[in-house]
Amino acid sequence: IISSELAELLAASDRIVVMSDGELVRDIPRRELDAATADAHDPAERLQLAERQLQLAIQHRALDRDLPQERASA
Repeated sequence: IISSELAELLAASDRIVVMSDGELVRDIPRRELDAATADAHDPAERLQLAERQLQLAIQHRALDRDLPQERASA
């Protein structure tokens, strides 16, 4: 599945591969996201927490990718 809808990806995938500018930036197994939501008992809350974990993983990788460029130009 290719999608920018995080809920759709989480519902249908065993792992999520994040790409940016044509290169693989992160491969996230679903079990990694599920482990972060183990304390949530409500399915809607679990999905919301998993979406948040996925967003953080994507943002963290984007920051890692952009920081070397910013340091070089400073």
